[in-house]
Amino acid sequence: MPTAAETLIARLQADCTAAEAAERRRVRRLTKPRTPFAYIAVTIGIAVIAGTLVALQQNGTLAPALGLFVAGLVLAVAMVVAGAVRRRSGFIAFVTVLTFKDDEFRQGIEQETGQRPEWAAEAFPDVDADVRQSIVRIKNSPFVPHRDKIRGFVYHVENGTLREIDPA
Repeated sequence: MPTAAETLIARLQADCTAAEAAERRRVRRLTKPRTPFAYIAVTIGIAVIAGTLVALQQNGTLAPALGLFVAGLVLAVAMVVAGAVRRRSGFIAFVTVLTFKDDEFRQGIEQETGQRPEWAAEAFPDVDADVRQSIVRIKNSPFVPHRDKIRGFVYHVENGTLREIDPA
């Protein structure tokens, strides 16, 4: 049977271990906060409802494309809000990228109106490729006088860092 001193030491060690674990959790949550599940669930729900309502109000073959566009827009706004409050929102970003399909959107408009739009919704499945395309677009612009030091970066919402994209 343990003595009173041994019992007290065991309790103190357990309390110390629990306090250390709590401090590690606190530091991890401060440095790498996650978007709460409720926020993600509500965001996806709102996106589905908004997209469905827009699609139901439209007539013709363009309706599904507009519904997806609105759903993607809701998800994109939610992703920006989550990033603004420094929350990791990788899942929202993933769902947003899956929702936006530029070619499908343009085809839907072409089928509905008979004309393919000259503009693009600017959806992109590959962030690095989109930044490279933007670099080329800026370098080729007649409105940018100094084109020798144009660079592109990707902002990582998860940890708040920037990653430079090689333009080659």
